[in-house]
Amino acid sequence: MKLRTLLEGLPILAQNADMELEITGVSYDSRRTKPGDLFVAVPGFAADGHRFIPMALENGAAAVLCEKAPAEGAYIQTPSTRTALAQVSANWFGDPASGMKLIGVTGTNGKTTVTTVLKEVLERTLGAKVGLIG
Repeated sequence: MKLRTLLEGLPILAQNADMELEITGVSYDSRRTKPGDLFVAVPGFAADGHRFIPMALENGAAAVLCEKAPAEGAYIQTPSTRTALAQVSANWFGDPASGMKLIGVTGTNGKTTVTTVLKEVLERTLGAKVGLIG
């Protein structure tokens, strides 16, 4: 997939990566990064993913999606890589959530009954595929 397509919907602050670059995978763990991957440097609670950019590049990352521009390598800078990872993942997998309808039921009493009845009605009348989490 082209980098341009993978990054659709993301705010880009700066970049030096070729947007026509062919990306073969997405990774946020430098140890599992393969040649051609887009490495997403996510700051965490225990470790900052930006520390692992050199290892990701060494493992063959084609480009890095980051919040702070690295000293070397092709990069795309965005305000939040945590948010960006969600959008990149949706783009990578063809945005499966766009084809889903979501219904939430809240309250103190009757949630299980309401959701079970609703599930049966949707399946029997519309032939819908329904998932129920309670």
